Amino acid sequence: MKSQFPFPTVIRLTYYLRALEFLLTQNKSETSSDELAKLTNLSPEQVRKDLAYFGSFGKRGKGYPLPKLYEKIKELIGINKEWRLCLIGLGNLGKAIVRFKGFPERKLRFYAIFENDPKKIGGEFQGIRIFDVNKLPEVARELSLDIAVFTIPDDQVDKVYELVRKTNIRGILNFTSAPLHSEKDLFVKNVSIAQELEIITFYLSK
Repeated sequence: MKSQFPFPTVIRLTYYLRALEFLLTQNKSETSSDELAKLTNLSPEQVRKDLAYFGSFGKRGKGYPLPKLYEKIKELIGINKEWRLCLIGLGNLGKAIVRFKGFPERKLRFYAIFENDPKKIGGEFQGIRIFDVNKLPEVARELSLDIAVFTIPDDQVDKVYELVRKTNIRGILNFTSAPLHSEKDLFVKNVSIAQELEIITFYLSK
């Protein structure tokens, strides 16, 4: 599943969104490429180039109308509507992710949890029902799930990935160490917390 826009630009849209949220808390009505550049650690030229991919948002010398730009970027990212998520693997990381309050603010809501532990199956966590992972294809169709979050042991990834491929799920956020690849109708984002910390330790060691 590919976007018509450069992937780094899409990533930077999330930076701009957070910067705009901050500016809105300051009761500002307009912003500029210079201000967004400072808040995102980018150059004004990069900000203007990125936003130009998606149309015209402001006037030269007058900046960008803040609420309009904020709503447009939310629309571009897709968080102007609700997305139905499921968690696969209810360990410590999985529990922390479900509890994270930032997801509902982005209209990202968990509707199901999948497990292979008989002691957990049939119960609930944070009001979300826990299903047998083998029931994933039918439950995903019944609940119209969009995104799956993987927090499972690496040796279970291949099996679960094949189950997801049989569903209507179109996105995977993968927190395991086993890398997955996007397909035509299934976008995968691999996330490694250890890798992110290694980047920090690299710079600190220099």
